Amino acid sequence: MVDEKKEVEAEVKKPRMSKEKEALLKTVQNLGISTDGLSDQELLKKVVDELNKSSDKLAEKMAISEVDFIKKYVSGVEHNIKNQELLSRLRMMSVPSFYLHLFRDEDMILEDSELWSIINESGINPYGNVQDLFRKNKTFMGKGSKKRKRG
Repeated sequence: MVDEKKEVEAEVKKPRMSKEKEALLKTVQNLGISTDGLSDQELLKKVVDELNKSSDKLAEKMAISEVDFIKKYVSGVEHNIKNQELLSRLRMMSVPSFYLHLFRDEDMILEDSELWSIINESGINPYGNVQDLFRKNKTFMGKGSKKRKRG
């Protein structure tokens, strides 16, 4: 009976971990981070370090994919733009790549509307205005694949 009392007292004296903290520790362990013998501060530092590593890897992959998209965007087109940010911006604005020869690196400071006015004033726009270009792009239907007749 005395032993049982001591065990109960020992249980009461132990700091209990909240269910929330237990769930967070399980999540951290599922991510592959060991939590054995670490204080809260050490564990927090370890988790932040792991998240920073993951963030760096993600940023690297995004940068590589952006460069690949830009290479595809400018392939087969002659232009004088060396500024990758301007190329990326024009691509995000959905400017067709055959207009790239109209722009220079100095155009990076221009607003989007000014960039579109360069296109409109170039005289090579086959449409009346930019909205017609987008309307045509939305309604464009490529040729379907040829199907063989049976029988």
